[in-house]
Amino acid sequence: IVLVGDGTRPDTIESFADIYATIRSKIGGAPMVVAINKRDAEDWAVSSRTVRASVQPDWDIFETSAKDGLNVEAMFERLVDKMKDSD
Repeated sequence: IVLVGDGTRPDTIESFADIYATIRSKIGGAPMVVAINKRDAEDWAVSSRTVRASVQPDWDIFETSAKDGLNVEAMFERLVDKMKDSD
């Protein structure tokens, strides 16, 4: 699972806990990483405080940019590692 939020819209990060709870209730535990996208945007609006308050301590979080590829490969590599570990 890749849980994605928009770095220019903090409300998308603040909803992570609710989204994750819904996912867990539907499919149970599954490997997951978090992407906070649009790191390249000048109007980045997500603070580290918002992130800390919205995620669980063991979640792997990546600030990404689909536009320039920042951390996208690393995020997927981590997800694959987690999938291998869960077997």
